[in-house]
Amino acid sequence: MQALWGQEAQKHNASLQEMSFAQMAAGTPDAVNARNNFKYYPGVGPINSDAAPKLNNRSYTITVPVSRTAKTQNGVLVAMGDQFAGYTLYLKNNHLIYEYNLFGTVYKAESNIEVPVGASTLKFEFKKTGPFAGVGRLYINDTLSGEVAMPQTCRVNLTFESLDIGRDRHTPASKAYEKLGEFPFAGNLQYVAYELQNDQREIAN
Repeated sequence: MQALWGQEAQKHNASLQEMSFAQMAAGTPDAVNARNNFKYYPGVGPINSDAAPKLNNRSYTITVPVSRTAKTQNGVLVAMGDQFAGYTLYLKNNHLIYEYNLFGTVYKAESNIEVPVGASTLKFEFKKTGPFAGVGRLYINDTLSGEVAMPQTCRVNLTFESLDIGRDRHTPASKAYEKLGEFPFAGNLQYVAYELQNDQREIAN
């Protein structure tokens, strides 16, 4: 994993020498790491990975209020990564889907119900169950609609790709829409909100 991380770092002009492996896992005390809440609106450009929410080894939610006039209005809600590593939350075939790619190991949750036409609140929740491990859950209007065990998540920065809102720029984070370009969300996206918990150093029983 560290070798793959190094390859990505070299590709994006970063270096493992800038920070030790342990320091990257723990995070750095900068302005981004000090924040627990982030909100992004449609039209925002690519968000540099250094400025994106730091999700390593902590519980968090991603909440996206949307409205649609037809079941055919699908697309990416939020994505960060490429074919090697990253995560994405999107609608396809009228279902809410989350994928987390850990250097080839892909965790995927798909809603067991369809997303209703009209206004709805879509949410992904990662609940930490142990060091760098947890359970991912999908909610549609506060109804639990999908779940996936995530026994191992990344101990360092997962990707150097940008965080994208309402589309997936550059290399797609999922093979499910790799032939659909940026796969922009065709409905109305109100915002994407991250809420992070301060449980990085807690060990679940």
